[in-house]
Amino acid sequence: MEGEWLLEKVNNSIVYECPEVLTFNRNDKYVVLNDCHGDIKYPKVEEGIWWYDESNKSIFLSNRNKFYVNEFFMNNISGLILKVRELNKKKLVVEVLKKGQYSIWTFKRFK
Repeated sequence: MEGEWLLEKVNNSIVYECPEVLTFNRNDKYVVLNDCHGDIKYPKVEEGIWWYDESNKSIFLSNRNKFYVNEFFMNNISGLILKVRELNKKKLVVEVLKKGQYSIWTFKRFK
């Protein structure tokens, strides 16, 4: 799971412009980058702490520090649960609760 993941699709719609890059670091920190919404020199739009619960197949994002209004996952809560639907070396698919409805976010491994 550690590494960089490039957002490819949201609900089967391809993300053509400004896809987010989600980085899971070994030190339990995560960072979300976006060239269109972040600073030109370092386009960070969100950071926080992450962990994976294998028994529930869920990624937990906590202590979410958001830098812009159009934050990642369009959700203002400080803790977020991403239900993992698929995970392999090349692909990560998560289910996200957004404005009372679930959406499917598909990432491909970037690095």
